[in-house]
Amino acid sequence: MKVKYLLIIFVILILTTKKVFAYVGPGLGLGAIALTLAIFIVLLICLIAIIYYPLKKLLLKAKSKKDLD
Repeated sequence: MKVKYLLIIFVILILTTKKVFAYVGPGLGLGAIALTLAIFIVLLICLIAIIYYPLKKLLLKAKSKKDLD
């Protein structure tokens, strides 16, 4: 029931918007680009770390078994 009312309010707010004339300077634009790139790079590094460390451990274990044989 609450979701229905929230959806109706959201649609009304979207349909009754007005044009706003604002200047977005180069500082804000470059900051937004830098923030987006930083978030993307952090997520990429996390993904690489999640994949790399178990593989590294597995390779070291295989190498140590090979050295023992």
